Amino acid sequence: YPMIIVLYPLNSNNLLGRYQYHLGRRPFPTIYWMSCPILYARISQLEKDGWVQTFQTILEFGIINKNDLPINEENNRYLQIMKECHRLYALERYSSLSNEDKKLIEENGWDKSLYNV
Repeated sequence: YPMIIVLYPLNSNNLLGRYQYHLGRRPFPTIYWMSCPILYARISQLEKDGWVQTFQTILEFGIINKNDLPINEENNRYLQIMKECHRLYALERYSSLSNEDKKLIEENGWDKSLYNV
């Protein structure tokens, strides 16, 4: 299986399996999609078990729960790295759009949904 596929930032699928026509395209924030069913199952389990939230809390607050130690410089450095990765991801997503689609996004006020991660 390919592990990851790259999707176009505008999607014509409403995620319920029903195809929408060309004018029904909407921003779809995820351009990297895990396509390997084994990795997908493992990552899904980590998400289900709350690890994404745990790591985000550690990065943002330096704690796992309220009784832990406050944020430190190392956590702050990792938080800044994460924010920079998010910024670069948003830039890559926006840069992959055609000029026509960039205009469509701006006309519909969807800029923020594609600039923010």
